[in-house]
Amino acid sequence: MCFENIIGIKTGCSTPVSTSGFYIEDTGITSTECEQYINKDYASGQSLIEDKISFAVSQIKTLIGNHFASYINVKSLIDSQVLGTTQDNLVAKSGIASNYGGINLTLNNSDSYYSVFVNSVSLQLDYTGDVNVLICNLLTGEILDTVVVNCVENAISTTLVNKVYSSSKQKLDLVFIYDTTGKTSINTILNSDCVTCNGYKYSNTYITSAPIYFPTADLKIKSSLSQGTHTFGLSVNYSVQCSLDKWLCQIANLMALPILYKASAEIMNYAVYFTKRNTSNANIDYERNKERLAMYEAKFSEAMDATLKKIVMPKNDRCFLCNDEFRTSIILP
Repeated sequence: MCFENIIGIKTGCSTPVSTSGFYIEDTGITSTECEQYINKDYASGQSLIEDKISFAVSQIKTLIGNHFASYINVKSLIDSQVLGTTQDNLVAKSGIASNYGGINLTLNNSDSYYSVFVNSVSLQLDYTGDVNVLICNLLTGEILDTVVVNCVENAISTTLVNKVYSSSKQKLDLVFIYDTTGKTSINTILNSDCVTCNGYKYSNTYITSAPIYFPTADLKIKSSLSQGTHTFGLSVNYSVQCSLDKWLCQIANLMALPILYKASAEIMNYAVYFTKRNTSNANIDYERNKERLAMYEAKFSEAMDATLKKIVMPKNDRCFLCNDEFRTSIILP
C-alpha cells in the first residue's frame, strides 16, 4: 500500500495524486499518447501506465533486495511453531453461548522489521460442517481475513492460509477466533511445554500468546478479551520472519525517481516492441520512441545508482547485518 500512487497521473479518466510529487507526465508521457499504443490487453492508455508503474515498483524492490542481499536477513526464520496442541484423551470442552473463542497472538515488534506468516489454522470439534475462523487486528478492531475450516467430527481439520501479517517496528496484535455457540471442542492447550504455567500463557523473545474468549457483541479489541485455559480446539501454525517490504516502505521516497524512469522506459519498450496499432505515434515515431527508450533507461540507471548511494541500512536490528561498506554500482538486467 505504501507504493500506491507513488507516481501520479495528471491526465486520464481519473487523476491519482502523487505521494512523491512525481507524475508520469514529468517525462513527457501522457495517457492520450499511450492510447495510441495499446492492444486488447489494456482497456485504456491510463491502464497501460498504471501497469508499468506497478511493474517498475516490483523491479526496483527486487533490485534493491538483490543489491543489499548480503546485509539483509529477509529469509531468516526467526521463530516457528504451532499454538494449540491437541490432547490425546479426547476430553470435550463446551463452547460458550454468544462468545468467540480462540487464540491471541501478539508480535513484539518494537525494534525490528518482523512479520507473522500464518501457514494454516486447524480445528478439532465434535461437529461436522464449515466453521468461519476470523483473523482480527486488535489494534483497529478490523477483521483481516475469514478462513473457512471444513470440520469433520473429532478429526483435526486444517485450512491453509499462507498469508503474511506485518507491522513496521510496532506491536502486531492478532486474534484467531470462531463463534463457539453450540459447538463442543476437543481439549486443546496452548503449548505442549506449558500446560498451566504462567497462567496458561506462552511467550518467547518474539511473541506472547494466550487462549481467549469474549462476547460476539463486543468490539474486537484487547479490552474485550478474557483469558481462558484452552483454545476451544483451535490451532495456529505460524512463523516469525524478517520483512523486506516494511523496510522498503520507509525508504519509498528515495525510490520514486527510479520508479518514474523505469515505468517510462517500460512504456516505451511496449510502444516500440509490442504494440500492434497502426497509428502515427506507433509508426512514424518508431525511431524517436527507440531514442526515448534509451534515454529513459539511462536516466533510470543514473537515478538508481544515486538512490543506492543514499540508502543507509538500519543499525541494531536483528533483520540486518553489520553495514561496514556497501557496493554502489548497479548492473541492470
